[in-house]
Amino acid sequence: MMPVIAVILLVPALCYATTQFVLLPKLKAAVGSPEASHESAPAAGEKKGGDKKEGGAHGGKEKEKSKASGKYAHSHEFGDVIVNLAGAKGTRYLRARFTLASSDANLEMLVKTNENQLRDVAIGVLSAQSLDSLEAPGARSAVRNELIAQFNHALHGELVEQIYFAEFVVQ
Repeated sequence: MMPVIAVILLVPALCYATTQFVLLPKLKAAVGSPEASHESAPAAGEKKGGDKKEGGAHGGKEKEKSKASGKYAHSHEFGDVIVNLAGAKGTRYLRARFTLASSDANLEMLVKTNENQLRDVAIGVLSAQSLDSLEAPGARSAVRNELIAQFNHALHGELVEQIYFAEFVVQ
């Protein structure tokens, strides 16, 4: 009788512990925890929530914050980019929102002028990613570096110096 009581009490406790300490951390890492990306957003000169687009009364405040952060005095919020992942047959997608940062004052003008071309470049880089490549350590940094290189190639110069992800979700 004692082994039955022990099993009845231990199995739910073990299931709970396994879910909380093994399965959930792995799922959060695979999806790209939004909590981790929002923690880095204020350092990028963005609003904590990141839901509003740059412009209006908020645009000046964002520029002041980015100037206060130091190296990059100019930034431009790129907005949402949603793509299907390579090799997923349309069942998995990536949603990214990021800000371009530069010390060049022409950043906003050039990005607005070439917005459709840059959006196409971003879609090309992000849709070339597979689920396996995004699960690898340092995947976000590799994607960031590829985007910077491709944006600079499209703009014919070294304009984009950094990209800050406000959102990076794989579903």
